[in-house]
Amino acid sequence: MFDKIGKWMGNEEEDRVKINKPYLQVFHQCKHSLKKNECEITSEDKDAGIIKAEHGISVDSWGENITVEFEKLEENYTLVKLTSKSKVPVTLVDWGKNEQNVKSIMETLQEME
Repeated sequence: MFDKIGKWMGNEEEDRVKINKPYLQVFHQCKHSLKKNECEITSEDKDAGIIKAEHGISVDSWGENITVEFEKLEENYTLVKLTSKSKVPVTLVDWGKNEQNVKSIMETLQEME
């Protein structure tokens, strides 16, 4: 089950979701979701609850940095916070690319439930 809380922030997009699954299962599903959405995982730390990834250059952007943070809430509930931010800090308009990244990754993650 997913409880969704979304938020828009300039050249950055963030979303949070509460998933009714154990922490490690969600962590591995998130890795799969990132790869399926053409993101390259640059680092991961299960103990710290974080995955960092990159989405490459496209016609619309110079690429995005993606961060996924995990928090174990209860026995079988995990909070996932996903952030997509333009790689170029002075980006004023991301043409919806960060929103698209977050939406696509979250949808793929939700399909795995």
